[in-house]
Amino acid sequence: MKLMKPILILVSTVFVAACASVKTFNMPKVEDNLSRAFQSSDDINAQMQSDYSQKKTLMESLRKTKSATFKDIEPQLTAKMSIMETHMNAALKQRKAMSEAKGQITSLGYAKKKIAGDEPEYARVEEAVKDFEEGAAGFTKASGEYSRESNSLAEVVAVKKLYFNFDVMEFQKKVQQSIGSAQENSKIMAREIQRSEDIRLSFEDENKRMPVEQVLAQMNMINKEHSQKIQTMNELNTQMKTIARGQTKIPSTVPNWSEVQRIVSDSDRTSLAMNELFKDFQIKVDRVRNLPKSNP
Repeated sequence: MKLMKPILILVSTVFVAACASVKTFNMPKVEDNLSRAFQSSDDINAQMQSDYSQKKTLMESLRKTKSATFKDIEPQLTAKMSIMETHMNAALKQRKAMSEAKGQITSLGYAKKKIAGDEPEYARVEEAVKDFEEGAAGFTKASGEYSRESNSLAEVVAVKKLYFNFDVMEFQKKVQQSIGSAQENSKIMAREIQRSEDIRLSFEDENKRMPVEQVLAQMNMINKEHSQKIQTMNELNTQMKTIARGQTKIPSTVPNWSEVQRIVSDSDRTSLAMNELFKDFQIKVDRVRNLPKSNP
């Protein structure tokens, strides 16, 4: 079963290269630096939004599975989602500050391509660049904290095996092997029942036949139950095919995941039961063979 891989957000530090040289701002260069930095934050923000949406969908799907394991750690995961949302909102707030500072730079750059240190606009450009850089630093911090919390949540989900893809083909292969082995055992059981029946008929004295008849009755009961178990395995395989609908993998977040788990559990239990029945049958065979022989 393939475990879910944590969604990693590559957080690159948003920064602004040196914009001022000899007390003069080259406005096109300043705008270009800010635009590239803002685009970087935009890409990271898109990753956060997408990741949060996926995690939210995952939580909703896990709730539908009614998994006992999920119920135990749901408060922990819910708290992590809340922390992620807080960091995401903090990052958005910082992006807003970056956007406002960038807008201020764009406005000041309309009239002049260069602003020298002795011009009145210089202080405003300097302040806007400072605001942008502070916003970028805040955004980087908030998005980094979001990423760590998101990956922590994904790790908890993976460790608890709340999310994985169930291999339908592997299940069907296992079931078919179990059925095939059981069918071979059924042939052996049929032969041994016939052999025991022949032994029973070899006794003329009814009192001597009785012990064989008693064991033979038990053998027939075991054989009947064993055949019913084979039928059960076939039914479970059909039920899994119905749920899979031709898919080779079933994610653990599907609404009927509990049904998948039931089928797997029932098939394991039925397979074990068939093996135990065959062992019990072999004990009965040995008992018949060890009974006193027929009349000379």
